[in-house]
Amino acid sequence: MQQFLLALQFLSVIPVKVKKYSEKKAAESMVYFPFVGLFLGVFVADLRWLLHFWGLPFISINLLSVIMLIILTAGIHLDGVADTFDAIGSGKSKEEKLSIMRDPHIGAIGVLAIVSILFLKIAALLALPLKEGSFAIILSCVTSRFAMAGLISFFPYARQSGKAEAFIKNSTNNIFILALIMAVVCVSLVDLQKGLGLLAISTLVAFLLGNYFKRSLGGVTGDICGAVNEISETLCLLLWGVL
Repeated sequence: MQQFLLALQFLSVIPVKVKKYSEKKAAESMVYFPFVGLFLGVFVADLRWLLHFWGLPFISINLLSVIMLIILTAGIHLDGVADTFDAIGSGKSKEEKLSIMRDPHIGAIGVLAIVSILFLKIAALLALPLKEGSFAIILSCVTSRFAMAGLISFFPYARQSGKAEAFIKNSTNNIFILALIMAVVCVSLVDLQKGLGLLAISTLVAFLLGNYFKRSLGGVTGDICGAVNEISETLCLLLWGVL
């Protein structure tokens, strides 16, 4: 139970305050990352139906859906997008890139990355009927959170210390397998066939980006995990129609 509450605390603004926990418990909370994604996705899907019932225009429903996802996560993953792309675009050394990721200021490349992500999400949802868009949101939230668990499980930490250190250094194969099982269970509640397809896409995204950052930075960071979540979520929304 504590691991689930920790997952909620790490990935959302839901008022859960677990003050005392071990690094092992923090890593074990990754098992519930897909379930937290399911919770967030269902919340937004329900909001979409409520807005539709109230008669809001289709474009407003989709704009508010994307905004609600930002609110529910306090924008932590988008912050990771900005920091990661600022670092990549700097063209500097490994140490300088890691330093840029910790800089609280956002550069032009980071702003463009966030705007691009948001525009792509809105465009993807506008191309789908209300019901299909809701299903796509739920499954993209589940599979993108699983992508973070996969990234953390198989790639080293790029820093000497930091917020993501407890997850990465205490992750195990069993945690990853349980997270995968949880993800499969969650997607099966919506659409197993498409869910497995999106799960495969998210896993591939995590693997490819993880290898890239391992070569360029020596591993991954918390910001990179957030960026992978957003990139995976966006791709899943864009590819829903194809699946």
